[in-house]
Amino acid sequence: MFFIHKLQFTTKVLMLIFFLQGSEIIEAIFLDATEYTHINLSPKTFEKMVNLRLLAFRDHKGIKSVSLPHGLDSLPETLRYFLWDGYPWKSLPPTFCAEMLVELSMQESHVERLWDGVLVSTVHISM
Repeated sequence: MFFIHKLQFTTKVLMLIFFLQGSEIIEAIFLDATEYTHINLSPKTFEKMVNLRLLAFRDHKGIKSVSLPHGLDSLPETLRYFLWDGYPWKSLPPTFCAEMLVELSMQESHVERLWDGVLVSTVHISM
């Protein structure tokens, strides 16, 4: 049987995820970033989230409240859905493997280069 751990985003949960670099039990993060004023993520934020399949930072108001002041070291290989409105860097982490990726949406982002290498699967890309 398949379960996705859903988390209510309270200040304490955000601190767990973003300041303590999360954990392997997290499979999905969906954050309406317009509800927060400013969230600084560590470069290692997603390092221990080895089962993360859905990562979405929705920012339909253009606030860009989720930032990576020191870059991003990695994204999980298990990631299938990646949405980040206003992604602040020009590229994804060089170690990112897009083999499992099905959907990529990065509206209002600064991305100029997605990844190196050959993409094996079909990915729906929206930028």
